[in-house]
Amino acid sequence: MSIAGSSGPPRFTVGGVIATTFSVLFRNLVRFVAIILIVGVPVIGFFIGGAMLLSGELTSTGAGFDVRFSGASGFETLFVIASMLLMVLGYLLVLNALVHGTLESLSGRTASIAGSLSAGLSALPRTFFASLLVIIVGVLIGFMVMMFMGLLLSVLMLSALLSLGLSLVALMVLARILVFVPAIVAERAGVLECFGRSQELTREHRWGLFGIMLLLTAVNWVIPFASAALAAISPEASNALDIAFAVFSMAFVAALMGAAFHLLRSGKEGAPVGEIAKVFD
Repeated sequence: MSIAGSSGPPRFTVGGVIATTFSVLFRNLVRFVAIILIVGVPVIGFFIGGAMLLSGELTSTGAGFDVRFSGASGFETLFVIASMLLMVLGYLLVLNALVHGTLESLSGRTASIAGSLSAGLSALPRTFFASLLVIIVGVLIGFMVMMFMGLLLSVLMLSALLSLGLSLVALMVLARILVFVPAIVAERAGVLECFGRSQELTREHRWGLFGIMLLLTAVNWVIPFASAALAAISPEASNALDIAFAVFSMAFVAALMGAAFHLLRSGKEGAPVGEIAKVFD
């Protein structure tokens, strides 16, 4: 079985990943935004409502909210921890659901909102612990590198070079594990197994994925500058740009992961889209 109009499994190319990502987004924009709002609105409501109940000072900062509590009670500390955890879980649930929706769409089926959320919730524990592992390992490695190299490079006035080098290394690592979430969602891979699966699929294509990550990083640098310039003219327009970009980024990253997983698996293993989607049945 192959994609209609092609002579075999789709090949992985940088342009193909980006084109497939935008194609999925345009076909499922309303559904994807609905998923983000269904999860995001209650999370934001919990944060705002909790801050008001605890008599905190809640102010808008354009891109988000700033909360200052009058004291430092245990309830306030627990609320901050609970809010951070809920936001992380909410983001990962959306990521899982949109990856599921992307793979469903690439199979030629309608990406059901309820079905995507159900699949995202089922994969949430594994995605959470896998992401936590990435953060812990990343922080430890970054700390050790900074500790052993920071002093030398600061003496040589090369601290900026160190920062750039660490950023590039981080992007290269991300290129290796880019599809660990789709591996969890689509193949039900375990917390450790998902990273091995991602490295297996991304082998021979990591420079292309690195280029995509570099491009996304550049865009994430440009938009805040544009928003800051717009704020001088119209703060409301700047806020709207920040919110729209945050929603689009969330949907784009998820669709990119799903598209990359689909093209990598199809190209390397010859697995048709329909077979990839069977795990959802």
